[in-house]
Amino acid sequence: MNISGIIAKLKLSKILKNKLVVRLVVCLLAVVALGIFASTFINKKSTKTSSQVSSTSTTYSSSVLAYSRAIASQIEDMLAGVKGLNNVKVVVVAESSPEIKYLKSGEGNESIILEKQSSITKPVIVTELTPRINGILIVADGATNLLLKNKVISALSAVYSVDSAKIDILEGK
Repeated sequence: MNISGIIAKLKLSKILKNKLVVRLVVCLLAVVALGIFASTFINKKSTKTSSQVSSTSTTYSSSVLAYSRAIASQIEDMLAGVKGLNNVKVVVVAESSPEIKYLKSGEGNESIILEKQSSITKPVIVTELTPRINGILIVADGATNLLLKNKVISALSAVYSVDSAKIDILEGK
């Protein structure tokens, strides 16, 4: 063994005799190991959560879109019978998806009560809340008549509980 190796051994043995340095090294290694161990769980959890969020938002978007289209179709059908309006197109923007609350058994129990109708078993619905409509846009031929526009806006505001400022009617081509 050469002189530099002997000097290095002496320095290492001197450092290892210092209990404070040994404790710091052990603590540092423990923190690093704990960080690596924890990161494996955190990464798996966040990946799972992001995929859950993505599937939830897809479901959310499709149900809101379906509701909005159904209301738009209902308004188009209604306005098709209004004298002076032709070629009616409607866009409805809703805030959230429909909310359904089911009857549950007992207090604190999360079991949903089912009922059988004929050969079909369905959950008992207690409340069904429709999404709040944020705005309605109508494009129609004949929408230049201000009295007609005001009557349509007033009717839609009353039927769908939408502020009249959030309903607009534009003249079609």
